[in-house]
Parts: sequence; structure tokens; C-alpha cells
Amino acid sequence: MKKNCEVFAVKKIIATSLVIMIVLSIYGLDPFQTQTGGNSILATYYWAVYGSPSDLYGIEHNGLSVQLYQGTSSYATATDPGDLHFYLYDSSSSGMAGILEYSMDTEKIRNHRMFSYTVSTKLSELTKMGGKISVEKENESSYPDNTYWLTFTGGITGRGLPYLDYVILLDNGLLWKSGSSSTSDFLDVMLGTRFTFDKFKFGLEAGTRDGMDIFYGGLSTEIDLSNSFQARAGVSVNTKTTWDIFDWLIGGGFDLKAGNMIFSIGAGANLNNNISEGKLNMKLMLSGMFTGLW
Repeated sequence: MKKNCEVFAVKKIIATSLVIMIVLSIYGLDPFQTQTGGNSILATYYWAVYGSPSDLYGIEHNGLSVQLYQGTSSYATATDPGDLHFYLYDSSSSGMAGILEYSMDTEKIRNHRMFSYTVSTKLSELTKMGGKISVEKENESSYPDNTYWLTFTGGITGRGLPYLDYVILLDNGLLWKSGSSSTSDFLDVMLGTRFTFDKFKFGLEAGTRDGMDIFYGGLSTEIDLSNSFQARAGVSVNTKTTWDIFDWLIGGGFDLKAGNMIFSIGAGANLNNNISEGKLNMKLMLSGMFTGLW
């Protein structure tokens, strides 16, 4: 009887998660940063596409994932940003792990599309590396012609001390662009340390956003409450390069594992809305994810 009750409770949580994901897709930072207040140091394994590509290596299964992100703009007249992501995962069994990605915006204004491939491998027992190549397209309403660009993201993850990792990330470096109408934000950097224990992770990081227009620093945590339930939360402080205005981001979320399925829900908020452009131009952030493994 007790086992049946536990199975029913898990099914109830899964059903609730699916309903929330449907709501998120209707109401229209990325799905992982929503859960960590704008931080990415803890984005490892199946979440690695939102952190350093080097943290992808180690995944044990192939998989398929659908992920949703929706923000609410801090301006009543602005369009609420939203994205839909599709991922195919290739396990590390061959000595390399990979992710094939297709993503699109849901704003119906920029008509942004992206196709990318991420690969990660182990350099030594203590060091991993990875890279992502992306082809993107955008067509703003005021420009009749599409703009295309090619970018590269690369990272290294190493273990300096027992339970202590370091991560170095160069994100979204522009390799080529077809025109001048794009609003894409180019090269950013992130440096961070991650304390990794059996059931608990804690990360500290500093870096840039929006093509080095914004500096930020933050901390995030992750805890395994059971074999099937993982919770995370975080906070970051963000400032313009002039150091005259600041925004605080907070976020939290959870992963629920049921067999070879993973469900995830996240919510975050900008507490200040002083920075009026780029990725931080929002009040509330919501995200949902479903991943199936085999």
C-alpha cells in the first residue's frame, strides 16, 4: 500500500509539472539561468548547453529534450521575450559527448532561429574541454533582409582540489556576420568555481552579459533532496559598465526524475529593472523542460 501511494504521489507531481509547462508555453535569460538568478556555473551534463560546453562530458544516455522560456518585459509597450529549444543528446560512451540544438524565438518580431552543435571530451582525469558552433538567423521588422551570423563558444572545466572545480568560458564569440542589422550580443566571458559534493553543489561566478555591456557576479546552489528530486536557487548582481545602475536577479526551480524522464520547472525575477535593454529587460522569467533518455 505504501509503495502504491508513493507511485501515485510521483504521478501527481509529474502531471502537475506537465500542466505548468503547458501554461508556460502559452504565456509565452535561458531556461537554466531562470532557476539560478542568472548564473550558469552549475549548468552541467544535460544542462551544459546553458553553461560551459566542457561540462557536457559525462552524460550516460542519449536523449531528446524540449525546453521553454518566457519572460515578461519591464515595459508595457515592449514584446515579451520567449524561446523554444529542441535538443538531441549523444552520450559520452564513445569518448565524446554532443548536443544538436534547434531554437526559435516566440515573439514573432525578430524571427530569430539558431542551429548549433556542441561537443565535449576529457583531456585528462582532472580536465574537460568543449566547444559549440552556432549558425543564427534574424529578421527584424524594420529590416526586410535576413541577417546571418556564425559564433563559437568554448570552455574548460578542471578540478583544482578535491570537491572544487574551476570553469573558464568564452561565450558567443563572433566569427562571421552577413550584415549590420542584427541585434545579437557578442563575446562574453565567465570565470567561476564550483564546490561539488555528493548531494550538494555551490557555485560562485563572475562575468559579462550582452556583449560585455553588463558586468555581473553571482552565487547559486543545488541540492539532491532524493534520487528523483533536485532543487536549485541563486542570485546575481548586475551592473552597466558605467557602474551607476544595478539589477538584482533571483531564481529557483527543480528537476523531477521519473525513470528515464526528467521534468523541470523554474521561475525568476528582476528585482530592480534599472537596466532597460538586453537580456535583463524583464520583470518575471518562467521556464519548463522535458527530457527523455534512452
